[in-house]
Amino acid sequence: MKAYNYSYFKLTYDSKESSGEVKLVHASGALDRMGEEWVRLAKERLLHEDKRATGQLIKSLGYKASVSNNVLYLELIGMPYGDFVQFGVQGAGPYTPPRNPTGKSTKPYENRAPDSPFKFGTGKSPGSIYTAIRKWIGVKRFQFRDELGRFLSYDAMTYPITRNVWQYGIAPTDYVKITMKPTFKRHGELVKLALVKDMANYMNKDMKSADFTIEMII
Repeated sequence: MKAYNYSYFKLTYDSKESSGEVKLVHASGALDRMGEEWVRLAKERLLHEDKRATGQLIKSLGYKASVSNNVLYLELIGMPYGDFVQFGVQGAGPYTPPRNPTGKSTKPYENRAPDSPFKFGTGKSPGSIYTAIRKWIGVKRFQFRDELGRFLSYDAMTYPITRNVWQYGIAPTDYVKITMKPTFKRHGELVKLALVKDMANYMNKDMKSADFTIEMII
């Protein structure tokens, strides 16, 4: 399991009277509810985009709530493979369109993830692509036909699909940032209010608001 470091919820509070000593009873509960919704929305996004060949990434998703130096953090965690799904993988090229391309026929021959930090052929791709694609074909259980209309075997299909993916890459599927936004909108202020309540209990006085910094990092 790993914590993705490119999208998270962050709430900073500062009080000389309470630094490092406030029991975050209400804030912890609010963070948990926020984390549960973030995970639920991320799973729904992956299902909607049909990113569930084996289901392992979806099953692995969870959240991590932590506190450090008067800062509350909430991060989405899951299998390292999730990075490749989120950012996609650049193709190794060349990106060769048909001789007489049309608008629709050109796009499949472009780099599908030009901004991804990962690229085939650099040692930063998702491991054995041939083995992964052969497994994916078996899970999906679809078959191509040859020129005579005969179904190709899974093994016969693996090479051309692998070559295409290696050359043109894997398109990104945003399931982290896009689901953080509605989660933040619904729960951000609730976490802040829960923290105010915890600090009020600690200082044994009424507090209706506090000057906290609350942000979503994406």
